[in-house]
Formats: sequence, C-alpha cells, structure tokens
Amino acid sequence: CLTHVVTLRGGPQGIAAAVTEAAGTRPAQQPVCHPRVPIPCGRRVPRRKPRSRCASMLLEAAALTTSGRPVLGAREVELFTLDKVDFEFDGPGGVQEQLLEAYKDGYVVLTSRRVIWLRRKGDPSAAGALGLPCWLPLESVQNAERRSKMALSGSKVRVHLQVSANYERRPVSADGAFHRT
Repeated sequence: CLTHVVTLRGGPQGIAAAVTEAAGTRPAQQPVCHPRVPIPCGRRVPRRKPRSRCASMLLEAAALTTSGRPVLGAREVELFTLDKVDFEFDGPGGVQEQLLEAYKDGYVVLTSRRVIWLRRKGDPSAAGALGLPCWLPLESVQNAERRSKMALSGSKVRVHLQVSANYERRPVSADGAFHRT
C-alpha cells in the first residue's frame, strides 16, 4: 500500500497543527500493511463503502506504565494530550490481536516521535470492544488536515493523517523490495 488514512476524531482544532509541526525526519518503526485475504468463489459480501487496497494497517502495541501512561523512548517528549478521540482506520486496523474499523472513545498523546492512542479507563469488561493501546510513528505522516463538521453537529474535528507504508513514500511489496511502475 502506498497510503492509508487514519482519522483522529474529536477535540480542539489545534491537533492538526500539532501533528503537522511534530512530524519530522526522525527514524521510527513504520506501520505494516497486509494484503486482503481472497474471498472464496460464489460467496458475495455486500460492500457499504469502497475498500482500500490493503485490508489492515497494523500498529505497534503501546507499552504502558503501571499508572497507564505510555512509556516514552529516549529523547522523546510528550507535547500534547487530547481526550475523547476515535482512531478510525481505512479498513480494519490497529494492533494485531484486535483489528477493528475504529478504536473508539480513547485519548491521544502526541509526542515528539509518535501519535499514541490509549483507551480511557473505565469498565474492564467493555475494554475489549474499544481497542488496544497503539502508536503511529510521526515519520509516516505525509499530511494532516483539519476537517470540521457542520456547526450544528457539535465541536468535533476530524484530522486525516495520510500514512505511508515506508519512509520513501513509495509502494513496497510483501518482500520489502521497491518496485517501479
């Protein structure tokens, strides 16, 4: 896959500027894109929205402290925290153990190297339906733009992050080799 769109939904309008400003050229691990599994012949699956080329965008699980805060790496600084955020994927995505269309009702910690999504503390029985703590490296962010809904629908803001599958921002096959088109 060349790009995925990850949507951060919620919060103030400043997150688009913060993500754009924080995205730099520091090395980090890239999300992994997996091809779709073919559906057996004769079986039709109704489509509600167009599918992307990739079935899932796998993110790394976020390591947490005993208090539930993310473990930061060397020279990594927390810049911004945003509450009531949904992590919506273009197709299923997230941590390998729990691939969902969206990780709902969490919060985002923006650091100097990563966008970290964490679920809000609450009922442990409902925690499995929300998503697992994960992170997205800022180096994979190509663009961040703010898209707000109509004024009557509330103060929700959507930030679309176009994520490349590699640092070169070119398509990469499963074997990791670059292919020219």
